[in-house]
Formats: sequence, structure tokens, C-alpha cells
Amino acid sequence: MAGQMESLVCCGHEHEGSLESNPMKEEEEAKKRRNEFPCHNDGSNYAKRPGWDKIICPALAALYMNGDLLVDEEGFVTEADLAAAVKRTGLEGVMVSGVSNLSVPCPDTPAHLRKINLFKLDGSMLEHDCSTGIRDPAPDPDKFEKMATYADYSQDAEGRFYVKDLKKAITYFKANPNDRNLDSPDGGTAIILTYMGVLQVWGSDDEEGFRFISVPKLRALLLEGRYPRGWIPTAWSGFDILSKVIDYSTDGKCCHKKALCTIS
Repeated sequence: MAGQMESLVCCGHEHEGSLESNPMKEEEEAKKRRNEFPCHNDGSNYAKRPGWDKIICPALAALYMNGDLLVDEEGFVTEADLAAAVKRTGLEGVMVSGVSNLSVPCPDTPAHLRKINLFKLDGSMLEHDCSTGIRDPAPDPDKFEKMATYADYSQDAEGRFYVKDLKKAITYFKANPNDRNLDSPDGGTAIILTYMGVLQVWGSDDEEGFRFISVPKLRALLLEGRYPRGWIPTAWSGFDILSKVIDYSTDGKCCHKKALCTIS
């Protein structure tokens, strides 16, 4: 009925909008309103939601547990919801559609109907070629403590992961993987891209402007899905990840701490 107001509750926020008499337009408007809320970067909406320990991707798990990635009760998430979630981290540009595109796992499905089950990524074609096993098949504190041995403790007692330190850890886990997904086409690059993304999104700049993430913050993020305290999303793009991948690949020839590149 035209003009009727209906409430849509999503992620703890109630939104209202005018419904149109056209059912198709009404559905499209509802989809748009569904993601009209800001990032819960202060942790105020954090909860160990149903299935949280089944999501093997640390970034998606954190977004879900903080209410920034909308997932249905069975674990399914749509392209639109994925795109909205990564935008909340500050991602801009064409990489948004690249990250959220589900055409590979859903090749014969129209874009607006594509979805994947986050609770069943383990063993699927979307699982990375290799992983640390810190969240696969479930959160494993012992595996994180192994990772923490590769952190840089020369700056402070709690330890920091710069690109160089993440590379050491990733090199170890590539040689000693949790498991291998032989059906994955990534060839071992996805684990690198994941951690360069984690560093970019949830890391901090040190006294000289080099990007790092502390051991306690990374532990809380990977094992519990908690955002770092005081995190404020800032704009980033594929160029930021590319710069870190170049640093990773060239053993830090871009800068002495192997964390920053001047690509712009």
C-alpha cells in the first residue's frame, strides 16, 4: 500500500521507509535500506553470533561478529551484503565489486541472487589453497601462539607484525599448512592477500609511519573477531594492498621496515 511505513530491523538498528505499491520496487528498496547503517567500529554491536566459530576467514568472521556483515540464520550472505560490509571497512573503487563478486562459485546464477554459505567455506572451492589453521576448522589459540613467535618484539614487549614479520609467519604456514585445498585456483596467493588486507584495514602506523598490527590486536581479531580498540575505518583501495604485496615480494626493498611503499 503506497505511503505505508514499515520498520526494517537489521543489525540492531531500526530503519523506516515508505513502501511502494510495486512489489518489485518495494523489494529493491528494502534491500537498499537493509544496509543503510554505519560501521560498528567501536565494538558496540559485537557478539558471538550463531556459527561464528565456523567461519574460517578471519576478516569475514570479524565483520559478521560485529554486525557489519549481514548473514542469514543458515549462514548465507549475498553479493550486495558482502559489498556493503567491505565498504564499511573503508574500501573504495573497483576492488569492492572484485571482492564481493560471487560469479565463480555461482556461475549460472543472476548477480542479484548469488550467495555463499559462510558457515561452510571449509572444504569449498572458496577455501584458500593453504591456511594458518588459526580459524580452520575452528579457532585454535595454539596455532596463533606459533604465529606470534614470528612477530617483532624489538619495538615493544607486546610485539608487532610488520609486512616482514607476516611474511615469516606465512612462509612457515605455507610449508606447514593446516590443510591444502587442491581445488583452489589461488596458488597460495590468497593467504598473502588476506593478511596484507588485515594489516591495511586493522593495523596502525608506527612512530615513523610504517604499518603494523600488534600481537594482542591480531590475536583478538583472529580468534575472537574483535575489532582493535579505537579503530576508525579510513579509505583504502587495491593500490594499498598492491604496495604491501610488492613489499612482501621484494623483501622490503621499498622501505627498511618492509611495511610501506610509495606507490600512489
